[in-house]
Amino acid sequence: MTACASDPKKPSPVAKQVGRIQERLKEFSKAYESRDERMIFATLDASSTLLDSVREKILQDFKQYSKTQLSFVIERVEIEENSFKTTLRWRGLWKADSEPDPIERQGGVIFFWEDRDNPKLTEVRGDSPFRGLAGLR
Repeated sequence: MTACASDPKKPSPVAKQVGRIQERLKEFSKAYESRDERMIFATLDASSTLLDSVREKILQDFKQYSKTQLSFVIERVEIEENSFKTTLRWRGLWKADSEPDPIERQGGVIFFWEDRDNPKLTEVRGDSPFRGLAGLR
């Protein structure tokens, strides 16, 4: 006799996908904090013109702030055939050498991704954590 239920010892395909997204967000945060342009831009879809301002603001953040921290918490994941979106809460810290105190902010954002096996960010909507030179003060 066979059953429709998945094996309780193995994660479901959805759980695996959410795990890949969580891993990608950790990589993204680590690259942002270590100011690793190559790694952070590798997580972005190179062909997405919707990310041009995001790329620019990330580079501005790297120039203006000597220390950055950024963490994400997934609130919701919506998976379609080969694309998905994540509704996230984020918390960040930005510190410029010229300022005595860091700037701390938090917000909500939606990240749109393509490629289930190797997620690439294609669009950012909402309260983006990437502020550029003008956005934090």
